[in-house]
Formats: sequence, structure tokens, C-alpha cells
Amino acid sequence: MDKMPRVFSDPSLAIPPGIANGLTNYHLSIGDRLLINPTGKSRFAQVTDGTSNTIMSIAGNEESLRPWTSPDYLEITLDDPLAYVVRQRGFEVGFADGSVVRISPEIDVETFKAMLTRSGGEVVNRP
Repeated sequence: MDKMPRVFSDPSLAIPPGIANGLTNYHLSIGDRLLINPTGKSRFAQVTDGTSNTIMSIAGNEESLRPWTSPDYLEITLDDPLAYVVRQRGFEVGFADGSVVRISPEIDVETFKAMLTRSGGEVVNRP
């Protein structure tokens, strides 16, 4: 746990970075209808909304911290998708095309849901 690479430590968290205690707030987009299906295989062919419109990773808030070596992942639900991500100054997401953007804490929840789903068919005006 204490050998966590710095790349898993988010310096923008309000608490000390997880480097000392082996916790990270960086998570893959895992959940029902999200990029990574927790119960089955996920393929890029299933990303019909486009890789530039589908979130692959999220920098969560302090409540999202998990051991960096643990298979315990943060499952994001579409019922409350912002529960573990909103921070005062915003949060970063990585899209399946490799791009990274900062998301405002005031993001519309429906827009965020649309960016999370891999095949919802929504038109997204990406930040």
C-alpha cells in the first residue's frame, strides 16, 4: 500500500494526497450502461455515443478514496452520478479517446449522465 506510484495521487484534494496511506481518488467509469460493464465484457464497439463523448476515468472527491491496489472499485450510479465527484473547484474526467477536461461543479446532472453512458444516444455539448 505504501508503495503507491505518485501518478495515483491527486495533489488537488483538500486532504493530503494518498501517497502516504495508499489511497487514490482516480477511478475508471464502471457501472451499468457506463464504459466498463462490471458484470460482463466491455468493447469499444459498444461505445456508440463515441469515444470523445464517453467518460472513461474520473478524479473523485475525498469520499471516493479507495486503496490503489484494491479490486474494490467505485461504481457510479446514474441515480446520483455526482455523489463522489463534485469538488468546489471542479473535477477532471478522462474520455475514452484519451482527452482530459475539467468539469465545473455546476454541471447539469443530465449532461453528466449523458457523458457517462456509452450508448445512450444523447447529443452532448462537451465542456
